Amino acid sequence: MNRNNHTNQLDYFDFYSFEGEGGFRLKSCLVFLFVFWLKDHTPLIFVPFSLWGLYVTSLTLFLSFQKKCRYRGYFLYPNRIIHIFKEYEKEVDLLDFDSLATMGASETDNLVVRLKSDCKKKMSELVHLSI
Repeated sequence: MNRNNHTNQLDYFDFYSFEGEGGFRLKSCLVFLFVFWLKDHTPLIFVPFSLWGLYVTSLTLFLSFQKKCRYRGYFLYPNRIIHIFKEYEKEVDLLDFDSLATMGASETDNLVVRLKSDCKKKMSELVHLSI
């Protein structure tokens, strides 16, 4: 997935590797294989649950390798797993230049952009006065 990081840092968060991540991935792989095997050996009524299990485990593996996750979560994906990833979220300054340019272009919050630019102007004036 090739996405623009500046736009997506408002919708997505990056997270660090965490202790026990290998075990987390191993459990996901084992559950994936078990559910994949189980879908062929269960009655037809349980196939949707098996497919949901395959979806959750494959998305969990994908997210754990990508280390990027949506703040709002994913369709039919347990919030409990999103909260595990949020515990290891990397801190991002939403008032840096790239974020402000993104917010200004998308007009999500012009007030924040104006306040930040006013603050920078006042700081530059103070620096010039002190010199």
